[in-house]
Amino acid sequence: MRDRLIPIHVDHYDRDTEVAITVARSGASTEDAARVVDLVRRFRKQGMQGHRPSIRAAIMIARVVMLQGVSFDPVDRVFQRTCRDVLGLDCIDVRGPERPLSADSVEEEFSRTCDAVEAALGSSD
Repeated sequence: MRDRLIPIHVDHYDRDTEVAITVARSGASTEDAARVVDLVRRFRKQGMQGHRPSIRAAIMIARVVMLQGVSFDPVDRVFQRTCRDVLGLDCIDVRGPERPLSADSVEEEFSRTCDAVEAALGSSD
């Protein structure tokens, strides 16, 4: 049966497409959707024990934050908790540049990633 299957590699969408999809599916503003998409894409690049969050993670985060009526501010505890839950940061092996991150280091990595996303968004204005 396997000889009848043809594997097709389907990569992730480009950033602009992911932002547009997140806006359409969540009702978030373009700026807020970009913040979430960039956050998800950075964690995707880091590779988390074979887990690579997709556009679905960005949509889920944006929808939950919108439904909760909180801001997309990385300092907001609800935003942080939502990101951690959807991305599974508390239950998977998140890897840094060279090594696995300890549970205590995940919080720092999340903050660094949010800071990098904010800096990138600030420089594109």
